[in-house]
Amino acid sequence: MFIKALFNSCWAYVMYRLGALLFLSGTGRFHQSIHDFAMRCLQRAANAGNVKALLLFGQLLKYRGMTAPNRLAGVEYLRKASGRGLVDATFMLAEALCDKSLMLQVANEKEVLTLYTQAAEQGHLVAALRLKKAYGQGLWGAPVDKVLARYWSEQFMKSSKQ
Repeated sequence: MFIKALFNSCWAYVMYRLGALLFLSGTGRFHQSIHDFAMRCLQRAANAGNVKALLLFGQLLKYRGMTAPNRLAGVEYLRKASGRGLVDATFMLAEALCDKSLMLQVANEKEVLTLYTQAAEQGHLVAALRLKKAYGQGLWGAPVDKVLARYWSEQFMKSSKQ
C-alpha cells in the first residue's frame, strides 16, 4: 500500500513538472497538441492530488478557460488547493466567489470574508487590502468597523515594507 502511494505521488510530481515546464515555457504556443499534452499532464497531476498542480491547473481554468464550465471547474480545483492549505489558492477562491461573471451561488457571503481572512492571516497582502475594504464598506457580511479596517491596512503596510 505504501509503495503504491509513493509511486502515485512521484508520478503526480513528474506529471506536474512536465506539464508546468511545457506550459510555463511557452512551448505550447508552437502547436496545439503540445498545449493539450501539457494541460493533460497538469490535470492528471491535479487529480492525483499534487498541490502545486491543483493551484496551477485551477488558475489556468479559472482565468483562461474558454467556457463557463471550464472556469467553474477551475474554481473547484482552487477549492481543493485551498483545502490543502495554499494561501494563494485561498485568495483566488475568494476572488472567484466574488466574480459575478461566473454566476456562482455563494451560499453564505461570509465564506468570502472567511477566505480573505484566512489568506490575510497567512500573510497574503492583497487579501489584507480586501479586508480593509470589507470592514471599511461593510462588504461580504462584514460589519462596518473602522478599527478592523485600520488593522488590516496596517498589516498590509507592515508586510509590504519587508
